[in-house]
Amino acid sequence: MDALEFIASMTRSLAWPAALVAIFLVLRRHLVARLPDLESLEWKDFRFRFGRRVHQIASEARENQVQAEAATGPAIDGEVHRLALADISPRAAILEAWIELEGAAATALRRKGAAVSRQELQQPSRLADALIVGGLLKPAQASLLSELRRLRNAAAHASDPKITPETAREFVGVAAAFERLIRARTPAAPADGPAA
Repeated sequence: MDALEFIASMTRSLAWPAALVAIFLVLRRHLVARLPDLESLEWKDFRFRFGRRVHQIASEARENQVQAEAATGPAIDGEVHRLALADISPRAAILEAWIELEGAAATALRRKGAAVSRQELQQPSRLADALIVGGLLKPAQASLLSELRRLRNAAAHASDPKITPETAREFVGVAAAFERLIRARTPAAPADGPAA
């Protein structure tokens, strides 16, 4: 085998892989643009089907008594608004639901006497740990809350998430259940001081 035969052999061997790479490079924008329609998201090393995972968390929340215990909690003022927002902007509804849940958790922890700032609670695992220590969530419930946070982060950071309104409404419902549960387990604000 001389040099020309070797080059011809290598060209034949690499022709199909090179053609596939070239096709992908030409069509990559179109392919990437269609991927979110599958309602799949990839964020850092966290890859999942967003809608399926929200549904699993909602089921697990029911199993871990989040919904049942939350039914005894006070009504959430903006829940109806966030459910309506899910039809207009699913991502915005998810982000608003998480912001309200995080705010309720921060208020509850302050009332419990925890010296944790809202900025500290935005660090992964700090919120769940603080809620367990404060007696506001059981470990299994806190684990679900951490999963909910990961989904919120994926929705917030994905370049173009195609989250369905149904999925967003389910997320809002689970977040509101956690918010009601935390509020139901929160001591009342002191009568002589301003509410946090």
